[in-house]
Amino acid sequence: MNNRTEGNNITTENQALQLVQQIKFSGLTPLGTQMWQKILQPLVLGPARAGALQKPVVVIGTLSSLIICRTS
Repeated sequence: MNNRTEGNNITTENQALQLVQQIKFSGLTPLGTQMWQKILQPLVLGPARAGALQKPVVVIGTLSSLIICRTS
């Protein structure tokens, strides 16, 4: 998301590793920023600071979706 490097026609593990080694990982990503703003702040940190968080809270993020589970 923060890098324009493309990996087309990757067919081996070695090719994938070489691609990843070319990328410098740093800074915020749109996914991380949106997760912070839309999930963690309002659904986890806000209720926790107000003493209203129902534990445990499990937040699982993947590149294609985001799953939030609240159990009491």
